[in-house]
Amino acid sequence: MGTAYGKDRTGHEKLLILCPDIAPDTLLHYSRQGDSYRLRAFNGKLADPDDPASVGYGVPFHALHPDTGQKITDSDEFERTYSFTSPVDVRDEGISLDQKDRWRDLIARRNSRLGIGRHD
Repeated sequence: MGTAYGKDRTGHEKLLILCPDIAPDTLLHYSRQGDSYRLRAFNGKLADPDDPASVGYGVPFHALHPDTGQKITDSDEFERTYSFTSPVDVRDEGISLDQKDRWRDLIARRNSRLGIGRHD
């Protein structure tokens, strides 16, 4: 993608993205710094209590390669492997990643605007 989005004072790009191959019903929080990245889901739907490798509520994770099942740890490889749309720059939101309820609410509102996910 080679994003042209701004970086915060720590050099991170922080976006909300729609990546249907990973989570078709919610925006994901995507944080990139150089060749490193992390995804976070704040709707709790990616969590699987029977799978210790599953993604929990706001827990950072790497995408898995669809062909090999291996974690993709390089941001350029992630962006080559997965298509995503609707990027929203959230670096200036001023919300700590620890404030999971605030992220969940912000993402739920944006999901609603895009017509995806639950609308409660």
